[in-house]
Amino acid sequence: MADQLAATLQKDVEELEQLLRNDASPEVFLPLAEAYIRRGFPQEAIRVCQKGLKNNEHPKGRLLLARAFFDASADFKAPKTALLKKALHEVDDLLNKEPNNWEAHSLRGDILVEQDDLQGAKDALKKAHQLNPHHPHARMLLKSLGEDIEIQDEYGPFYINTELGVPVPQTDSIFKTVRDASIFFLVIFSGVWLYAQNAIHEKKIRALVILARTQQATAAYSNLKKAIPVYKKVLETLDPVHPFALMHLTEVHYSIWDQHERTDAYYQGFRDYFTKLQASGSRDLLDQLAPYHALRALVAYDSARKKQLDGKFDEADKDLKNANDYINKWVPEVAIHPRLNWVHGLVAEGLRQDRLARANFKRAAEIGWNNPYFRYRYAYSYLRSRKFQDAHGQFKSASEQGQQNAGNVQGELADRSKQKNAYCWINPPSLLGNSAPRGLELTTLDLLQDAANAALEAVTVPKCSFHPALQTFYAAHNHYLMADIGDALAVFDAGVGMSAAFQMVRDTLKLAETVKKDGDLSPHNEAWLHYLEAKMYWHQNDLTKAQASIEKALKIANYEGYFFGLQAMILARQKKFDEAWTNFQKALGLEPYVLQIYYDGVLSMLEALDANGKPTKADKVEELLGKIKQNFGEQDAFFYLSGELSEKKGDVEKADELWGKALEKDYEHYEANLARGILRLKRAKKLRPTTEKKGKKEEKVYPLEKEDFPLVLGYIKLYDKKLREKFKKRNDDWKQLIEKWEKRLKDEAAKTPRNPGIEKKVKERIKEYQDGLKASEEDVATYEEFQKDLKAENMPKKKIINLQMANILEALDEDAGAFIEQAMQTRPGSAEPRFWVGSLWHSNQRWADAQGHFDVAISGYLRDLDYDNAKKTSKLLAETIIKGEKEESDGIERATNTFKQKAAMLIRQEVVKFQAEKAQFMAQGKVADAEKHKPKPETIETVVRTLKMYSEALAEFEGLKETAEQFKGDAETVEKEGLEKTWDKMQARAREEAANKEKDPKKGKKGKKGKKRKR
Repeated sequence: MADQLAATLQKDVEELEQLLRNDASPEVFLPLAEAYIRRGFPQEAIRVCQKGLKNNEHPKGRLLLARAFFDASADFKAPKTALLKKALHEVDDLLNKEPNNWEAHSLRGDILVEQDDLQGAKDALKKAHQLNPHHPHARMLLKSLGEDIEIQDEYGPFYINTELGVPVPQTDSIFKTVRDASIFFLVIFSGVWLYAQNAIHEKKIRALVILARTQQATAAYSNLKKAIPVYKKVLETLDPVHPFALMHLTEVHYSIWDQHERTDAYYQGFRDYFTKLQASGSRDLLDQLAPYHALRALVAYDSARKKQLDGKFDEADKDLKNANDYINKWVPEVAIHPRLNWVHGLVAEGLRQDRLARANFKRAAEIGWNNPYFRYRYAYSYLRSRKFQDAHGQFKSASEQGQQNAGNVQGELADRSKQKNAYCWINPPSLLGNSAPRGLELTTLDLLQDAANAALEAVTVPKCSFHPALQTFYAAHNHYLMADIGDALAVFDAGVGMSAAFQMVRDTLKLAETVKKDGDLSPHNEAWLHYLEAKMYWHQNDLTKAQASIEKALKIANYEGYFFGLQAMILARQKKFDEAWTNFQKALGLEPYVLQIYYDGVLSMLEALDANGKPTKADKVEELLGKIKQNFGEQDAFFYLSGELSEKKGDVEKADELWGKALEKDYEHYEANLARGILRLKRAKKLRPTTEKKGKKEEKVYPLEKEDFPLVLGYIKLYDKKLREKFKKRNDDWKQLIEKWEKRLKDEAAKTPRNPGIEKKVKERIKEYQDGLKASEEDVATYEEFQKDLKAENMPKKKIINLQMANILEALDEDAGAFIEQAMQTRPGSAEPRFWVGSLWHSNQRWADAQGHFDVAISGYLRDLDYDNAKKTSKLLAETIIKGEKEESDGIERATNTFKQKAAMLIRQEVVKFQAEKAQFMAQGKVADAEKHKPKPETIETVVRTLKMYSEALAEFEGLKETAEQFKGDAETVEKEGLEKTWDKMQARAREEAANKEKDPKKGKKGKKGKKRKR
């Protein structure tokens, strides 16, 4: 995973560096600087920030510059004092403009510690902790400086910092009067009574809000539903216009509607409670709260989203821009909060500002660490824009975050110190049924009996019993199911690791059963599970099951564009293109800005071909391309898919040009690189040389015909510069050698006594190099003659054809190889680039090089359960091994051993895994389970299909038919007798063959003896 992350970071850095040359906007320089800081290159970050800040005085850029100066000071070779001064200057400059920037205060504390200003550091860190008490850095550093700092957020550790320091409105207007009176007249029972009554009232509100926030933070279906009655209790029995209860109740209704259950009741609750919140009369308070501004922006986003679904895109964009302006206005005025970043991400995504959207989703995920939904949404933004590897990593983090968060909730509920105060004020009958144990109904009389001081100070409260059902009822679920679903989808859409993706689906479906038993499987989750299952069946080409699963998904959630998109792909594969088109239209109506749906739509419509292989739905494809251009601009996807259409129409030159434009937009575009490389290999296939015998020698002959002249002229035009540079370098090399040896001849002539023998050898060497230079210059002349003949449609001389076609094909192979190698680097696990690199070496009779790539490609295709391509590649591998040996019999023997080793390794790995599983049962004392244990059906199926594939591939070679029959028999043994019996038989056969070979070494060789083949 570390290697994948490093590759991803490198990719991002290179892409951003290219953009920075012409675009120093915040969208470019901020993520680039941040990447350099994360990777430990502060000097590079300083360069980037300084360039970016010249054009745009962005607060985050100023903060990153300060961080870069601070990090650079850690280098022992750097001028530490000067760099710390620069860092402090940048931080102070930022704090003059944004006094509530907690990150700046935190960094200021770090800098002052390094400058030995410990008191100043403490002050800065305390301010950072006050602004964001849940970020551990300031708190931990303060503790190391001797300060005893604890979380002071009155709404509990699950309540991110926004409400800190904002007093909850008192519901008793005579509170202050009663408090003052109580101080002077402790003996006046009524004063103390009223004071205590008010204290209890406030504590009940606080307890309920803590409990509800604990549930809300998990983002799980059951927990969100449990939060609703808690917030309602505050409004119905304690304070009908309590702003925090109203605000969070609005959030919870939207979360359930958006993530779990699309019912009118939850949506209406979201709108109604927001209306009540605005009418609550707490505007001064609300303006200080980031979640309130997040809600206002969310309402605007929701309205814009509805307009998008109605096709009113201009109006939607206007609303989204207004929402974006609103967020930008309030961000500097309020403390940071994950919900504000999350809504900003939604708005930016709606405006097609993907980089800005991801930056905000990432920020929400980082500061909203206790809510797995924020990390999930960050991952989902990568999935929407087809960055599958990045999505995979973030979905994994979201899943882990969900489990971590459940532990935090459990710890919070189990905290004994909380049982003695806030949580004791929960009223069980309304939340936990009819049982109401003594102690949870603490009254004012209890306070008075405990001590008058408790009433006055409102700090110490009597002990109470903690209802055990509270912890059980409000426990958090251990899994955030959508993260597991998203992770499997990311692996599917990447097109790499189908076997792993299938297993992820099976694991997720099994996990869903547990979630369902716990009452946490929402309709939305269930619909996505059916979609995931349908995706698996589609990849397995089981269209009947795929159709059944996607229909279940659509029955539950007909609001998901992805679902209609997969429905369309299933129909297209069934050749029902008109129905497929209708479903693609529905999909894009629901998700007009999801690039993957356009990809699937174009590629599916291009499958509609006439008898001549020409596209019959080109008009539909062009319509989709027009929408891509309109919604996303002329970016890499537009040019790549346009190239696919041109190729299907037969205009490969135009296709190549469009793929080239795609690579200008993104040089790592996997499909475009692969397409350009394959095109070059395929078009040059008929121009590859054949080997002919001329007496005892063999020579290469290039089958050039007149109809091939335009193609060759095209290659000359394409590679003319490259070829001329090659000729020039070769001539320069000869000239340098001649010059070097002429100097040596001059030195020899100046020696006394002279050595005629050495002089003679030096002259011979000079003559050899002069002949080489003359031949090279003649090659250049023949290059011009070659072009002239082709243009005049005259067949060049055979010698010239052989020479110049070798030059041209060498340049073509280098070009094709470069494109395919880039595709291989972009998706290291993909089998197809490996296959084509192997094919390139195969066409040049570089047998050893081809073997390695074919071997890796077979493993990749088997991992993806792509048995057809695995079979094709296995045949090529066998052929390559045979041709790589001088004698055919040696090649047959080596190919036999190679594939037997593959089969043996396959069986051995599964047997070892199976035996380890049985041993684990035995170690646990589960003897009966160990005896009953059998390999998984999918394991048996994979082994059988792989052995049959090897058998079918090798059966086409005369000398390998016996081995092919053995593999066929092994597959039948696996099906009937199991893995262990098969392994035993394979070992016995191997021992018998070794013994026979020892008796008669020649018996092991197959094919015709003595037949030799030049390498």
